[in-house]
Amino acid sequence: MADIDNSHDNIVVIGGGASCLEYGLPKTLRFAYGRALLIGINDSGYYLQTDIVLSMDRLFIEARYGHCGKYTKYVFRKSAAKNIRPLHDDVRYFENDNTLPEFAEMQEPLVLNGRHSGFCALNMAYLMRPRNLYLLGFDCRLNPKSGREYWYPDYPWTRKDLEKEKRKLRGWLSDYDYAAEKFRAIGVNVFNVNHCTDIVAFERISFAQFLEQVGAQ
Repeated sequence: MADIDNSHDNIVVIGGGASCLEYGLPKTLRFAYGRALLIGINDSGYYLQTDIVLSMDRLFIEARYGHCGKYTKYVFRKSAAKNIRPLHDDVRYFENDNTLPEFAEMQEPLVLNGRHSGFCALNMAYLMRPRNLYLLGFDCRLNPKSGREYWYPDYPWTRKDLEKEKRKLRGWLSDYDYAAEKFRAIGVNVFNVNHCTDIVAFERISFAQFLEQVGAQ
């Protein structure tokens, strides 16, 4: 079960944004093992070896539970795991208000608020209080070259209206403005490792800078 562990100087949260296609994952991320806590959001935790896979999405949970890395810890929205019975001891379940894009402070029981799994992962990192938080795949846009949303294959259980998806992603931008203020208030350095993002709330660095910063620690 994934605990709220405050011992990590570096946390890396990996989203699904197509910008990661140019970073050579998963091979190039292996250097971070043991140097940072890796949290994979949805299929980033399925296609990568991460310490934690976090999701609030029912269809993801039903399709992927038990199929991620051997030592991966699961953090799932409790109401989205309703079809997994009995509830499993190796899963940390969280309550969630998906109408409230504000960080929760409760750890027992664990509450992670937000309208999407990425925001829930940021809420978890906020509770962990790292020194540095690195975000990968936080694009909040479709890739202008390929038109893709994800760096991994599309989810086989969904078909998306791309125009509707664009509107949804744009609607999430204000969530990151709020998150940036909250992290700033507690002294956490947040870096968006990205060359192709609509999120302007966090300091942007290149993948090469990310490798240098985390690799040197």
